Amino acid sequence: MQHVRDGLRWVVVVDESAMDTLPPTGDMSDVETPGTYGATLDPRPGMVLADRYELVAPLGRGSSGWVWEARHTIIGKSFAIKLLAPRTGSFDDEAAVRMLREANTLSSLDHPNVIAVTDFGHAQGGTPFIVMELLQGRPLRAVLDDGPLSWRRARAWAVQILEGVEAAHREGVIHRDLKPANLFVTEKDDRIKVLDFGLARAPRPPDGGAAESSAHLRAMGAVFGTPATMSPEQIGGGAVDTRSDVYSIGCVLYEMIAGRPPLQGAPAELLYQHVYVDPSPLRELAPPEVPDAVCEMVHRCLQKDPNERPSDITVVREAFDRRSRKRTTSRVLVRLKSADLEAPEPKP
Repeated sequence: MQHVRDGLRWVVVVDESAMDTLPPTGDMSDVETPGTYGATLDPRPGMVLADRYELVAPLGRGSSGWVWEARHTIIGKSFAIKLLAPRTGSFDDEAAVRMLREANTLSSLDHPNVIAVTDFGHAQGGTPFIVMELLQGRPLRAVLDDGPLSWRRARAWAVQILEGVEAAHREGVIHRDLKPANLFVTEKDDRIKVLDFGLARAPRPPDGGAAESSAHLRAMGAVFGTPATMSPEQIGGGAVDTRSDVYSIGCVLYEMIAGRPPLQGAPAELLYQHVYVDPSPLRELAPPEVPDAVCEMVHRCLQKDPNERPSDITVVREAFDRRSRKRTTSRVLVRLKSADLEAPEPKP
């Protein structure tokens, strides 16, 4: 996921380059696609897609697609529309099927901390497109680059991130590319949104085919994920489950609390470190107000062996929530006791 600056706001833009690395997933013989799509499509302001979405302005373009701001011609609401770029050959049909799967995946995730997909259709020439909510705010990556977060803000955002991923896991969806650039802080209500499910895996894709494994992707010569947050099993080409997302989330939480990533270096160095190098203990870098139990939970998330991580991300979220409530209650009790000691004696 990329982001571009539009005046004083940040706008979400999909990083289409990742789509080029994804091989076919499952048997697509029974899936209807529009054939060689996009042959006549030349998106421009004023063009209307599917008789209802008027393109307003381009937000970005990658190697295999565009993202445009669009206005619904009937209700007048603005959306972000992701279109595939015109290509030729069989790969086009595969890309169209993957876009349909992404739309199906996101449409099943109705949660305030997950970007919403509202529609899917085909434009002129059969080009498929996804309609998403148009977000305004800042990517978490840009916020972290500005400096360390306070513990209060880090905790609040961590809970929202974990709730969004928890909702995906309940639907059997594994994100596989969780990182600060794929988390967005909305300008209106300071809400976190989980973005970019283009690499997500569901146990049973919408077309009924088998879900792909990391080994299958690597066998096809594909590289997916982000070196800064990839789990060791992703790097090794093994099958991934929810515990891979737990590891990636651990990398994000570590940086949110410590002010720097758990591992640092060039991409190739990071891949090696995720498999063989342990990060510095978070307790040594975290502000003193961060509970020891939270540091320990992040440490568990970053274990190299998936069997040593929490298998359920709900456990991680509850650790943040429970510890915060306990600390708040303790502060209230201390204040009450202090008030009793300082209260003046009643007049006779």
